[in-house]
Amino acid sequence: MRRIDRRTAGEVASVIGGFVVYVAAFFALEPALAMDTASLMLVPVAVAGWSFGLVGGAGSALVALLLHSVLTASVLHHVAPFSRVALPGLPTALVTIAFGVAVGLFRRRDRQLTAAFERRRALEHELRASERRLEQIAANMLAGTYSIRDGRFVYVNAAFAATFDYTPEEIVERLAPGDVVHPDDRPWVDDRIARTGTDGDETRRFRFRGVRRDGSVVPVEVLEQLVTLEGERTVVGTLLDRTREEADEARLRLQLTALQAAPVGIVVTDPEGIIEWANPRALELTGYDEGELVGAHTRMLGSGRQGADFYRSLWETITDGRPWSGELINRRKGGSEYREAMSITPVIGPRGAIEHFVAAKRDITEQARARESIRTLNRDLQTQVQRLTTLRHIDAAITAGTDLPAAVAAFLEAAREGLGVDVAALYVTTADGGELELFEARGATVPPEARRLPAGAGLVGQAMADGEPYLVQGWERIEGMQRTGVAVDAERLELLAATPMHARGGLRGGLVVAHRSPLAVGADWTTFLAMVATQGAILIDNAALVSDLAASNRELRAAYDATIEGWSRALDLRDKETEGHSRRVTELTLRLARTMGFRDEDELLHIRRGALLHDIGKMGVPDAILQKPGPLTDEEWGRMRQHTIYAADLLAPIDFLKPALAIPAAHHERWDGAGYPLGLESEAIPLAARIFAVADVYDALTSDRPYRPAWTHAEAIAHIRAEAGRHFDPAVVEAFLALGAEAATG
Repeated sequence: MRRIDRRTAGEVASVIGGFVVYVAAFFALEPALAMDTASLMLVPVAVAGWSFGLVGGAGSALVALLLHSVLTASVLHHVAPFSRVALPGLPTALVTIAFGVAVGLFRRRDRQLTAAFERRRALEHELRASERRLEQIAANMLAGTYSIRDGRFVYVNAAFAATFDYTPEEIVERLAPGDVVHPDDRPWVDDRIARTGTDGDETRRFRFRGVRRDGSVVPVEVLEQLVTLEGERTVVGTLLDRTREEADEARLRLQLTALQAAPVGIVVTDPEGIIEWANPRALELTGYDEGELVGAHTRMLGSGRQGADFYRSLWETITDGRPWSGELINRRKGGSEYREAMSITPVIGPRGAIEHFVAAKRDITEQARARESIRTLNRDLQTQVQRLTTLRHIDAAITAGTDLPAAVAAFLEAAREGLGVDVAALYVTTADGGELELFEARGATVPPEARRLPAGAGLVGQAMADGEPYLVQGWERIEGMQRTGVAVDAERLELLAATPMHARGGLRGGLVVAHRSPLAVGADWTTFLAMVATQGAILIDNAALVSDLAASNRELRAAYDATIEGWSRALDLRDKETEGHSRRVTELTLRLARTMGFRDEDELLHIRRGALLHDIGKMGVPDAILQKPGPLTDEEWGRMRQHTIYAADLLAPIDFLKPALAIPAAHHERWDGAGYPLGLESEAIPLAARIFAVADVYDALTSDRPYRPAWTHAEAIAHIRAEAGRHFDPAVVEAFLALGAEAATG
């Protein structure tokens, strides 16, 4: 059931209460006072009409009349119910009904007026709240808002005032619009404001230069319209500070100008590759005008020279959001092709999706040609450098003075590297000139049948006989040649060349080179082959000379050494007391020198020669002194001590003996400086002389003399140990003692 609200229940109770009061009054007043109580019906009728309106009033009036008739009939039961009230009851009934209807109509109107009043009050409340909200919003807007009436500001918000460095209170009703406009812009700004709302314009948008309190200029933009507020025409609008926007626009203009003036082509496309914008350089580069290029797909510029895989890789890269750069060949409007360096950069939007592609394009056709020319020049230069390096290596082998096999091996390796071939071989003529003999081959296994060839046979024999180089290319031709002069087992050759080797007007041999794969060679390569062969001939000739010279040197050295040994034996024979001494002391000196670190054979050779000739100066000492059986006088000792000076004077003019002078000239110097002839001490004495001094004294002590017998090994060792630091170098003594028994058996 629908619930009845409290107000309706109260009204129903009031109506019922009215009828109850009416019945009670009827029974109380009608019999006792014999009064006509019909007028009492108006009470419940009024209550019902007030509570339930027109229908309630009319309905209650009918109910009241019916109730009154029943009650009247009950009280006056001796009379017919309508006989007594027929005439007076009709007006009463009409009045009652009219009264109920009137009260109902009045109540309905009252309710309508009350509802209208309540609605108006609610609307006024909502309007005031809305005005407060609008005022709060306007006051806190980031954009400036304002109202102008009668040429003055009647309202500005905080943002508007802050734009010009004022407070709202300093502007409202105090400043006119022209007070915040730059003087140069003031006339047309006033005109715009005056025309707002006229000429059919509802709103006007315009920009001007504003002026702050301190006189600085601020760019602004306004949007305003004419409205009627409080019955008066008012201009309302919004204002934006465009300082940042104008800076951004200036920067964009600068960037656009830079793009327009860029020396490279700039093309902007949508994500599908449709061209949206191109700068003048791009138009010039492609040959299209802007109308033809914009709206077209970039495929229009392709030449087809790049394969599908190239474009697939490019597209996958840029659609993945990664930049791409590279070179490709494109086609101009007229059909001509050009090489282009291009970089493509995806432009990612705020939602992470690609919105555009920006391509930078540069014609590098000439640069590509220049690069290719440079590469060619570099290859040629590298070839020349390699060839010069080859010649330098051969020259180094020539000047190194090595023996012939080593020189030929170095030459063939240099030839292989410089000529860029796998195989290099050298043939020389036999002594009788009837055959060619393989001297050395590098990079190939030469079969026995190709190691000796009849003179004039094979390519190498033909080249040597004719005196000019020969070149054969293609394995079929090479395979068909008999006795080519070089063969590679189980392999085939694609190039075979041979050239004679001449030096000093004579034929020194023949150079053969081969390669296992095709090799592009020209006249310059053949010329270089001949140069290499000539250098090789010089190397062979020089190596032969060096070999001969080395043999001569060996023979001369042997003669020198034999002469020196003859001098040494002659000295021993002259001085009977020291016969065999030079040989023994020389051997001991060499063993001691090796113990002390001498490894160079030339140094050891000079020590040997010096040891053998240590007493060569005694040739200047008279026999009477040298062979005197008794003690020498002081004068004779003075003459004897001159033999070291005689040795220096005798050997110094002989160049090959100068390095051996240290022992003959200084072997009588002492570590403590008491020796002769110069009184040298410690390390000022040549090491070879210090070594020899120990060996010389040891051999002298352990040898028989006419005036004393030989000392034992132990006695000699004790004497040498005792003289360390005085007569001898302590380090040499230590090394000598380390020889131990070896010195005694030497």
